[in-house]
Amino acid sequence: MTSVIHGRARKLGDDIDTDQMAPYPFGRNWEEVRDRILPDHRGFVESFRPGDIIVAGRNWGCGSSREPATVNMKSLGAAAIVAESFARIFFRNGIALGLPCIPCAGIASACSDGDEIAIDLEAGVVRNRTSGRTLRFPAFPDTIRTILAEGGILEVLGKAPVAGIAARSFDELEPGQTMAEKILARASGRTRTSPGELVVAAADRAILIEFMVSCVERLTEAGVQDFWDPDRVSSVATLRFPAPDPEAARVHSRMREIAAEKGVSCFYGHEGIVNQVMVEKGDVLPGNLVFGTDSHSTSYGVMGAAGTGLGITEMSYVLATGQLWMQVPETIRFSLDGSPGPGVMSKDLILYLLGRYGADFAQYKAIEFAGGLVDRMSIASRFTMANMGVEMGAKFAMFEADAKVVDYLQGRTDAPLASFGPDEDASYAFEAEIDVSAISPQVAKPHSPANVSPVEDLEGMALDQVFLGSCTNARLEDIAIAARILKGHAVAPTTRLLVTPASRRTLLDAARAGYVETLLAAGAHITPSGCGACPGGSNGVLGAGETCLSTSNRNFRGRMGSPDAFIYLASPATAAASAITGKITDPREFWRESSLS
Repeated sequence: MTSVIHGRARKLGDDIDTDQMAPYPFGRNWEEVRDRILPDHRGFVESFRPGDIIVAGRNWGCGSSREPATVNMKSLGAAAIVAESFARIFFRNGIALGLPCIPCAGIASACSDGDEIAIDLEAGVVRNRTSGRTLRFPAFPDTIRTILAEGGILEVLGKAPVAGIAARSFDELEPGQTMAEKILARASGRTRTSPGELVVAAADRAILIEFMVSCVERLTEAGVQDFWDPDRVSSVATLRFPAPDPEAARVHSRMREIAAEKGVSCFYGHEGIVNQVMVEKGDVLPGNLVFGTDSHSTSYGVMGAAGTGLGITEMSYVLATGQLWMQVPETIRFSLDGSPGPGVMSKDLILYLLGRYGADFAQYKAIEFAGGLVDRMSIASRFTMANMGVEMGAKFAMFEADAKVVDYLQGRTDAPLASFGPDEDASYAFEAEIDVSAISPQVAKPHSPANVSPVEDLEGMALDQVFLGSCTNARLEDIAIAARILKGHAVAPTTRLLVTPASRRTLLDAARAGYVETLLAAGAHITPSGCGACPGGSNGVLGAGETCLSTSNRNFRGRMGSPDAFIYLASPATAAASAITGKITDPREFWRESSLS
């Protein structure tokens, strides 16, 4: 690849998400796919010419780790993407696939649609040849330039030996580091890391969903037959279960074959949603560096681990080598104190933070959640906040692994366990103390998790569907609260309530506790454990014009089916109350009626 890229600027705005670039389910026929991408920008797609350069605003590529979003931009003919800022996973997917993604402050106002621009990757310069303006961006380090020059990270395999990494113990590290800095120092064989540094870090665990099949296909093409360490690989089929079509069934069957062929003992079939299952099984431990093919791998921060999402290509590289380049992030620390009021759950707290700080506030940063409230939080409540850290742009979203975490893991793993957290003298890029006492139940409006209002501002919005599910809010605690609110009530006749437990274990525990009977008696529909309706693949897809209140994590246009549907995000308490009335409803009266505290 040449270090200077020339092309015509084609402009888009802020927050162009991966659901728009790659609507689910993904297609294999480009002509069919082309007609579905960027539904709000059809003129852009139809007039795009090969060699054009996409110029965009903030937070380009927010959303899931779905690599087809990047592939589709390459298939469209984009020579590069220049944006005010990128969501981390899209940026990495672009580099891994040989598509230059250039963060450049001021680019949105410095270019008009159709301007001729030139990008010098080595010098770190964007020149608008039409207007004469010049902007600078941080020049790419050698590691990234090498990957781009070779055409992608898998093209690097075999061209230079991969050096082993002698990971350190936490006892060997220098003081004064955040959780992210400590984990990346240990995993890269250093005693200290600092924000902005690029390190090559060894993975403690690689976690895959259905994309396992694509990873193996890529590795086979690259001549790689074996995983670097099958005992550090975990997998579960979670996206589309039960299989809604022959292709999904083929993928599930192939996953089972791959697990046997490669010696992956931690393959859990159809046990539930990947992030929930891996925590339940004890595959994620305090202080681990965990890579997952699901963008909500930040969930593993509930165990005091640094979990982060990757696309298929980078995960393939990890499976082959056991390591990956990482930039050490700055860390944001939120200290949560006070007592939540009636009807307020941890989902409301993370929605409040998203509404207050924005969807890109933690972009390429780590988040640490701390404070007196955190000490009192259940594992399930912490999980919700770690899970949605990525919706703020976070690379990692972590809680200290305290005695509660160690107790949870006892009996789930044979590995030695110890608490883990930041050093007392660690430095943070931003710190905020949040008194949760005055926070009311929150709702995210279409089409962004950060488009948040108090529930009282939205009461009365009619609902076609309420979805209690996803890796954000479908644990036993969530189902218990919903069941207690619904007990003695019926789901509104104009609304369907779908309940998708996060795992088979969760479903079994809910059945034993009587919650399933309560939900069924109220009129709920229980669907098999898995991602379900959340990504729009099965078990609750929305039609055009329909409105859904969901306990999931994303409400981008087209996320749960039709791009003409409307998705609101809320807590299980708000979801249950709203299912009863058939419209968005403040849960506090039902909460008090149910004697919840």
